[in-house]
Amino acid sequence: MNKKDIEERIDRSRKAILGLFGIFGTTELLKVLITKDINFLSISSMAIYLLVSVSFISLLFICRRKSLEVNFVEYSIISFVYIIYTLCNFIFSSVSMHISKAFDIHFYLFIFLILSLLLGYLLGRIFTHNQDLTSIGKEVIVRENEVELRHFNPWARLSLDKAPWLRKPLKHLGYALGALIMLIGGSAAGLSLLIAEGLKRSGVIGVEIDTYAFLFFSIGMPIGIAAGVYLAPLFSYFNHWRKLILGLKNKYGNYTVIINHEKKPYSEIKQELSES
Repeated sequence: MNKKDIEERIDRSRKAILGLFGIFGTTELLKVLITKDINFLSISSMAIYLLVSVSFISLLFICRRKSLEVNFVEYSIISFVYIIYTLCNFIFSSVSMHISKAFDIHFYLFIFLILSLLLGYLLGRIFTHNQDLTSIGKEVIVRENEVELRHFNPWARLSLDKAPWLRKPLKHLGYALGALIMLIGGSAAGLSLLIAEGLKRSGVIGVEIDTYAFLFFSIGMPIGIAAGVYLAPLFSYFNHWRKLILGLKNKYGNYTVIINHEKKPYSEIKQELSES
């Protein structure tokens, strides 16, 4: 990947992140407007998301492109974390907006969603390989103060080696979820609402629970766990990458990162760098 390709990726990702915030940021603002009991707890999730998003996007466009190029790996990881956070916040805030006071039923539902995210993260940490980046299939090659990145896929560090008995059940679960999505399609939300309303009328869930809040809670629990699992290797990769870069900087005073996803010969890369 040459300098022009990296610049194009950065420009496209900036626009994509801005578009993502445009959609979900507007949604969060609308949620604030339709929230019945506006208090600190009910709008905290939405307010924090808007504050984080505005700060992140402002820095994204204030930073020079050259700075983002130098820190392309860190930028990519932070962008992935922001996207996962955006999707989780949409679901979590759909529950928190119904909180009328501390320790009501919706407050507990929201806490359970946060705990599902933490549970997923802990599971992800257990199943994430925690070894040095240079020891994984020559994805990262270090030559003195040069770092050649041949493959960027933090989720490849996830493995079921510690629990091989889970492979078969998860495989069947994947097939079952795929079949369910194909059969239900776009009516999944409507069906979930009918189930939630039926449980409410039958007395299984209390009448004080908002149907939509219960719907997003039901959807959010597995999504929260999955999001936590996906976040764990991202943070692990970020931590190991920063250790590698800081180690080179302390040893040589500077470092160079070469993005080589096409796995070109090293001599060809050096020639391209010298020409540029």
